[in-house]
Amino acid sequence: MGKEFIKCKNSQKFSLARPIIGVSVVTFLSYAGEYMAYTISLVWLLDLLTKNEVKFSEAQAIIGLVSFAYLIGSAVLSIPFGNLSDRFGRRPFAIIGCVVAGIALFIVPTTSSLSGSTNILIGISLLLLIVGLGHATYTASTNAYVGDIASRQNIGRAYGLVQLARYTSFSFGPALGGIVATLLSRELTFIISGALLMVGVTRTQINVLVIKGLVFDLF
Repeated sequence: MGKEFIKCKNSQKFSLARPIIGVSVVTFLSYAGEYMAYTISLVWLLDLLTKNEVKFSEAQAIIGLVSFAYLIGSAVLSIPFGNLSDRFGRRPFAIIGCVVAGIALFIVPTTSSLSGSTNILIGISLLLLIVGLGHATYTASTNAYVGDIASRQNIGRAYGLVQLARYTSFSFGPALGGIVATLLSRELTFIISGALLMVGVTRTQINVLVIKGLVFDLF
């Protein structure tokens, strides 16, 4: 009886470890893709503004405001999208977030054809807002999902693993974005960033976990 209990307990731990690793992979891919593009998008905006006769000092101030709007928008939008993921499920909103952000990044290179500093500012700001919307959607969904599947005994470890993936991608993403932009081009940086988010989409659809008769959608 004791051996069977230990075997069952270890099996459950293995089953729970698999989705936690899965959501960590999705988190890493999503954030790496987004932050590869984030820093380069600000450099892109600075370059386009200065080419359209905006003073460098003014362009710097504008970039600061755009960055603020993007980040605060991502934070604020996490609340309503978290509520929606409670009602309609975690996985659909994680997928939607990755797709929306990925498509917006694919479109960023086309802003080089815009003329006039106002049009450039509006175009890039709107695309970054859409990326932030996607960020808010998959962040709220993945955080809630970890809380759904982790037990009281391992919830700290589960969140720690996901946070490790998140902050690793925070540091890894901008560095990789700079390398890709230098070796290839800024345009390709946005394309590769969007592609990483789309890979995250495919990873969200892989498994279904059944524990104690309850079915959990896996990322």
